[in-house]
Amino acid sequence: MAATAAAAAIASSVKRATNNRRKQRRAKVQSGRQHRQRKRRLVWTDELRKMFREAFNQLSLTQSNT
Repeated sequence: MAATAAAAAIASSVKRATNNRRKQRRAKVQSGRQHRQRKRRLVWTDELRKMFREAFNQLSLTQSNT
């Protein structure tokens, strides 16, 4: 009976240590995410959209001729 209690205590200790390591890793990852700067959002203006379509069409025509 004492061996069972000792085994249960060891298993509980190992489980706690594993959970603590997981918590530490999560905290480390989350703190790293907070320090990253976000990219600015690109706003597609009518002029930019027109330039994109022209470039796309030109590339499509060039590739279809080769």
